[in-house]
Amino acid sequence: MSGLWRNNKDTPEGKYPIVLRRDGSVIDTPYFVLLERDPAFIDAMTAYADYHERLGSDESFVSDIRAWVNHVKANKPSPGDPDAPRHRKDDPHTIAWARSLKTKSA
Repeated sequence: MSGLWRNNKDTPEGKYPIVLRRDGSVIDTPYFVLLERDPAFIDAMTAYADYHERLGSDESFVSDIRAWVNHVKANKPSPGDPDAPRHRKDDPHTIAWARSLKTKSA
């Protein structure tokens, strides 16, 4: 499989099939999960902070993002490989649960 998982007929919910809010509700709009192990994390999050700074977003929000980037730079987590082929077997119960919640929240 190549490209985004969400563009594959077998994995339309993406690589991460469910994202929950802290109250347990399901995110039902498209989302993109970026792990700090992603080789693009530092550049992506720096650009995100820069953009929010230009927008005039809350200063503590912007500084927290920059602090997170600096933490990742300092700790150098082992790099992930976001475009690697599948290496885990889907758990059918988890996928069914995620799909059922998405259906309820739409």
